[in-house]
Amino acid sequence: MRLSFRFLILLIMLLLAGCFQDSASLTSISYSGPTGTFIPVGIGLATSTSTPTATEPMESTTLPLLMTDTPGVKTDTLAPLITATPTLIIIDPTRPVVSNTPASATLRLFATRDSLTLVVDEAVNLNGLQFQTVGASTITVMTLFDGLQLTGGDTQVGDCYVLVRDGAAPPLAGACAVPARIFKRNVTPSDVFWFDILRVQMRDIAIYQDGSFTGQICSGALSECDIRYGS
Repeated sequence: MRLSFRFLILLIMLLLAGCFQDSASLTSISYSGPTGTFIPVGIGLATSTSTPTATEPMESTTLPLLMTDTPGVKTDTLAPLITATPTLIIIDPTRPVVSNTPASATLRLFATRDSLTLVVDEAVNLNGLQFQTVGASTITVMTLFDGLQLTGGDTQVGDCYVLVRDGAAPPLAGACAVPARIFKRNVTPSDVFWFDILRVQMRDIAIYQDGSFTGQICSGALSECDIRYGS
């Protein structure tokens, strides 16, 4: 009985020695936490084997944000100068220069009670030539003669344009020597604008060009009047 009791105590001591050996082997297992190192001992219990120390914060390597100051693009650049391209005009000397403005030329006006004759001493375009008298409307010469309308107003030296009162047969001016260059038109007595029937006298005739007064007036007291017409 006493032997069995001793054997039991010995067995308990061996078991306890084995447990302490297992706990000693467990000291090699550690856990690193944020507050220190802990070693589990036994089942569910743990004791600290070292003085807890604060865990050093992990150094984080961050890439610095590169701030680049891009210089602004200047837009206030000078605009290119705009220069007019010169135009080269080539004049062909073999071709005449055409102009709507008639060149200055000499005309002669002969007036009688029954006729009014315009003689061309220098070739000129009569488009725009007008006669104006007191008490009558403005007369555009080109509209009175078919020959001028056909040529667009162009004339030749020696041309004679004659207005004759109906029923009259006055002699032609001496300057009208070529029958082929005589252009005649009969007008009614009411259209004899150059003669004042009430006063029984010739009227003064003002010379106009395209509605503008040329500064020339052929006096009714003269039977012949020189006219400078054109530019």
